[in-house]
Amino acid sequence: MQKIKEVKFFIDKNQKNHVASWLNKLDVKTRSRINLRLVRLEYGSYGDYKSLGNKLFELRFFFANGYRVYFVEHNNKIIVLLMCRKQGHSK
Repeated sequence: MQKIKEVKFFIDKNQKNHVASWLNKLDVKTRSRINLRLVRLEYGSYGDYKSLGNKLFELRFFFANGYRVYFVEHNNKIIVLLMCRKQGHSK
């Protein structure tokens, strides 16, 4: 199978990568499960996700207390990860 998309992390104006920082704070098992899903995005396999409108999407994870990863797509080729959160926390 060939990769059809590229996943990138959003870097803010202060050169901070909030998604990577959030992922690095998770336990190894949780981080591995989320990272595997991000790899699958590159092959066009989104799994459970939802459109939130205005080209914003939410990957939904239903293990533990649940997690969310928010992203946008550009030209149907590049996926930019914007932010993540544990379900039950405010956006």
